[in-house]
Amino acid sequence: MEKGKLFYLIVALQVVFLVGMIGYKQSTVWFGEKVLLKPIPYDPTDILRGDYINIRYEISTIRIDSIKSDTKDFNRGDTIFVRLEKGKDYSTAAEVSTKKTAEPYIKGVVNEVYTKNIYTVKEANSSTQYSYEETIYDYGFGAIPTKVDQSYDVGDKVEFNEFNNRVSYLIKCPNGVCPYESDMYTQYKIGNVINVKKGIKEIGIGYPIESYFVPKNQGNLPQFRAADMLVEVALWHGDAVATNLLINGQKIDFR
Repeated sequence: MEKGKLFYLIVALQVVFLVGMIGYKQSTVWFGEKVLLKPIPYDPTDILRGDYINIRYEISTIRIDSIKSDTKDFNRGDTIFVRLEKGKDYSTAAEVSTKKTAEPYIKGVVNEVYTKNIYTVKEANSSTQYSYEETIYDYGFGAIPTKVDQSYDVGDKVEFNEFNNRVSYLIKCPNGVCPYESDMYTQYKIGNVINVKKGIKEIGIGYPIESYFVPKNQGNLPQFRAADMLVEVALWHGDAVATNLLINGQKIDFR
């Protein structure tokens, strides 16, 4: 085959492939079931493709022991199917499976597997309680804790500091003596562990609806951080397309 004809054939095949992909996505928009999902947005700007909102969803993190699933042993890279259940305001995850489930469901990929230990700490001479989470990630070659962890038990005296009612640093006080208790430069607090929950397994999931494109220079608007924002998503046989953003139940008009 002549080089010129081969070139045009390759270009034609690429065009057919792109048209097919666009047609498939458009079919999802046309025929798919519409659901509302709760986002957890943040807003970088992609200089190559214009402005967009990069979105994670409540269903992007799933606690395995609190949901129906066909297995508890998920690994990074696994393709999974999350069945959704409509709630009062938006849909939530009702089941996660390695096989297709009943509609409506969304197809995703496991990108994180981790275990959490959650400790409740009560401040000394106060009724105030705080939560401390220790996360241990599994990268496929053994679990690695995010911090140099200790073993905490109910009743342990501990030293900590906190931000927004969440403990960011926690250390046990050996023999009841806290190492930084007398440090006048740091706002450490003293307390006791009053509750322990260990071995809470969660997975992080990536979906094909994590970028929503908006008109130029509108990707950083404060409204995209609104607590009551929802994303309308069309679902068709697991494929998903984000079709609209809503605040207070009203679609955002970018005109």
